[in-house]
Amino acid sequence: AKLSLILIITVTAIFSGFALFNYVSDRAKMNAELSKLGDSLVKQLSESLTPSMWNYDHNAVEEVADSEMLEKQVYALIVKDSYNDIIYGKKRDRDWNLTETRDEPVGAYYIKVRDILKSDKKIGDVKVFITFKFMREKLRDSLINLLMISTVLNISLIFILFVTIRKSVTLPVSRLAKSVRIIASGNLEMPVCSERKDEIGQLTSDVDRMRLAIREMTENLKEKERLESEMAIARKIQTVLIPKNPGISGYEIAASMEPSEEVGGDYYDVISVGEYDWMVIGDVSGHGLTAGLVMMMVQTAVHT
Repeated sequence: AKLSLILIITVTAIFSGFALFNYVSDRAKMNAELSKLGDSLVKQLSESLTPSMWNYDHNAVEEVADSEMLEKQVYALIVKDSYNDIIYGKKRDRDWNLTETRDEPVGAYYIKVRDILKSDKKIGDVKVFITFKFMREKLRDSLINLLMISTVLNISLIFILFVTIRKSVTLPVSRLAKSVRIIASGNLEMPVCSERKDEIGQLTSDVDRMRLAIREMTENLKEKERLESEMAIARKIQTVLIPKNPGISGYEIAASMEPSEEVGGDYYDVISVGEYDWMVIGDVSGHGLTAGLVMMMVQTAVHT
């Protein structure tokens, strides 16, 4: 989700910058085209209207002006005489049809004006109002197309990212997590394997080494527990064989033994044989189970 969000933001930022650059470039290009169109129209009109204006032929003026109004980007066209009176005026209505007008349009238009001259004498002027409507529509369509491309690209990249991460990360990690849960449940016999050579493959190898280490440690603990259990039994046998309250008539005897390990080689006993009382004390060299066994063999031999 984080990678997808970062990717969406990055792609959106790139496309936003590209869209802004494209919008500014297209707008400048369209403005230049409108300016060129306006210059061409007023130049052509001023030249075409000169004979009609000189001869005061209003029908010819209207015919020439109407022919130029066929250009759909022309919103209005005003022709004035030398007295600044409007002799021709037409504009577009809501349905973009031509209607008569005696007033100059008010609003945001690209306006071009040119004098109508006859022998360097001004006999009138022509004013063309070019609309920005179609330019805005083109710019809007361009932005919509860029937005659609950006959306499709984002969706495609997210899908590719989802499939790639699922295949290369999510599923291997899920399998590895399942193996870890199996290990946690106490099953240390199932190997954890991966043929990958990347970080996930290395992590899988580390988990398998951990499994082997845990198994070895568990086996050592079990062996230690077994030995401790056996040593405890041996110590119990040893302590049982040693008299707890040895007694000799006419004497008070106190005895205690604390082996340095679970089982030791120390030995003491009090044995009455006829009219004699024997006090026996022994210490077998070394410590541990061997010394304890030797001590018990000595005790048995002495009693026998």
